[in-house]
Amino acid sequence: MKQSKEKFFRVLPLFRNKTKVNHYKTEKAAPHGVAFFKRKKSRVKPFFSIILLLFLSACADKKEGHTLSSELQPLTFGLMPSFDGLPHLIAARYGVYDSLDIKVNFITYASATDRDAAFLSGKLDGMLTDYPCAALLQTKGVRLRLVMENDGCLSLITSKKYDVRNPEDLKGKNIAISCNTLIEYATDEVMKQARLTPGEANKPEINNIFLRLMMLENGQITASFLPGPATAIAVNDGHTVLLNTIQMGIHSAGTAFTEEAIKEKNEEIRRFITGYNLGVKYLQTYPRDKWGEILTQEFGLPETVAAQVDLPDYRPAMCPSSHDIKKAITWLKNKGAIPGNYQGENLVDTTFIPGQFKP
Repeated sequence: MKQSKEKFFRVLPLFRNKTKVNHYKTEKAAPHGVAFFKRKKSRVKPFFSIILLLFLSACADKKEGHTLSSELQPLTFGLMPSFDGLPHLIAARYGVYDSLDIKVNFITYASATDRDAAFLSGKLDGMLTDYPCAALLQTKGVRLRLVMENDGCLSLITSKKYDVRNPEDLKGKNIAISCNTLIEYATDEVMKQARLTPGEANKPEINNIFLRLMMLENGQITASFLPGPATAIAVNDGHTVLLNTIQMGIHSAGTAFTEEAIKEKNEEIRRFITGYNLGVKYLQTYPRDKWGEILTQEFGLPETVAAQVDLPDYRPAMCPSSHDIKKAITWLKNKGAIPGNYQGENLVDTTFIPGQFKP
């Protein structure tokens, strides 16, 4: 198990075709232990070829002579070490984005803090985020819009060093969080359901996902919400899943782009979403043995774990739910993180995915 954990913490710069994938980028990346996986020939299976031909034909009819590949700009997109972005990685691995004539640079961050810092500095056009993070950034003057909902799941993991069998047992324990994110949002909801007041459980702020996993392993924290890959490793090492955000009815993961990118790279974002949808279709069509190596190579999961790990029920890109966003905004207001008059009127852009959003 030690080997798989070390692999999960590595920095993995992968270069495949036109799509750059730089995974698990952290500020404390060590030069040793950097793994370079062998390049695999990109192949677009017949299934993809037919869909891509239809898509590109439609684009040609709609915008004849306007969207040549030479006119399209690259997108830089921030990922987290979670399964939310798996359809993107599928699309990158099998050359879908290349076939759509766009270049996508993926950078994966170990914490929401690092990801948001990169977004604020202008290094990213878009990112995988959550509704609390997006709303908080917008109230601070950051010009961004949510364009789609993502399918993801966080699990509340309890350390095997503690006897915690239900949420009520968390009273007086340390539940690590990432402040003002879906992690804290879900944690507060668990405490509420367990009828624990804010002071009846400690919430140390530990932003780095890998650090939370290590502290859980060492018994330095009792519990924490973790994304899919970290959850799989924790469970494989004997820790317990108490519940998850899907069971709790929390859907708060989404994709956001800067307003500048939406204006200047509109066609690129449309093709980016198309690539995501093709990735979803691939996952729905082919059995895991056709693509399971991605879980091992991209997320560092042992093969036995990758073969059994639970994945989200991926859906084609959907417009964010106004109900879910309202709940996240209400939570932020109740904890005093955002102004009371903020309604999120301009938080969602519905031009890419038709849908009704009523703040």
